[in-house]
Amino acid sequence: MSTLNHRCLLALLAACLAPSLARAADVDGEVRTTARPGLERPATVQLLDGEEVIVEQHTDLNGRFEFHNVPASTYTLRVQSRGFRDVEVPITILASNSETRIPITLRSAETESASNNGLASVEEMTIPRAARKEYERGVASHRDGNCIRAMARLEKAISLYDRYGDAFNELGNCSKELGRLSDAEKYFQQAIQYSTSIYASINLADLYVTAGRFPEAATIIQHALEKNPVEGDLYFALSRIYFDQGRLKQAEAAALEAHSRVHRTADVHLLLAKIYLQTENYPALATQLQTYLDENPVGAVAEQVRRNLQQLRLSR
Repeated sequence: MSTLNHRCLLALLAACLAPSLARAADVDGEVRTTARPGLERPATVQLLDGEEVIVEQHTDLNGRFEFHNVPASTYTLRVQSRGFRDVEVPITILASNSETRIPITLRSAETESASNNGLASVEEMTIPRAARKEYERGVASHRDGNCIRAMARLEKAISLYDRYGDAFNELGNCSKELGRLSDAEKYFQQAIQYSTSIYASINLADLYVTAGRFPEAATIIQHALEKNPVEGDLYFALSRIYFDQGRLKQAEAAALEAHSRVHRTADVHLLLAKIYLQTENYPALATQLQTYLDENPVGAVAEQVRRNLQQLRLSR
């Protein structure tokens, strides 16, 4: 592999893995029943911003659906299918210009048990409507680039419901953007305490990594993994911590664990590609670039990856 191609690919991978609030992502999901993969009839999937339906589509009979170029923010996915209970899933689109993958299981409308209502559902039902409205307005202000206004809305939401984990997480994101890192740490810690989402843990770990507090970052992710052992995104976060420390073997192992589990971003394969580029394992590098394209085939990053993969194959 030529030195020029090596540098170009390294620059691409670094850029792809760098956070950027201006980027959008794709949402790719699979709806299934509890009995088996696939559906007898298409389900309706809606993407909501607050209470507004942004886009609606029907799944195929494999249960697959896709929304493209969704701006980074917090949304709700609503799935409806005759004979099944409606499902609403809160999702956070990370600013990674990648793909968010969402598995959704439908439950029969004929069955009713306490087990159908997990902690997240109870939490959602507990939040007062007024608090939810303020939170949604805060998210909208943040998306518009006005963190000061967003924080006022989010603080209002918390004054109405003091265990609002998502609002604490969003306050942490705004505080980080404004350079108020000690406040961001406090808010992320409160978000972890009150929310069932994994992203507050990921955000706090990222904050610690930026400050060079690697052991604390790893501890946060490991604690989250104890509660959410199937979440591939947590293994991806752990892999990035190891990578930033130069611990490539551990980074590779954690990234491969991320790939083997449900993961909502194809960027894990860019990180593996970066590892294999540094270790000059070019066959594995090509495999990871191809896997990235398999999971995230459209968009500017995908086109650049496709070009680099072609150059890599021609140079071998």
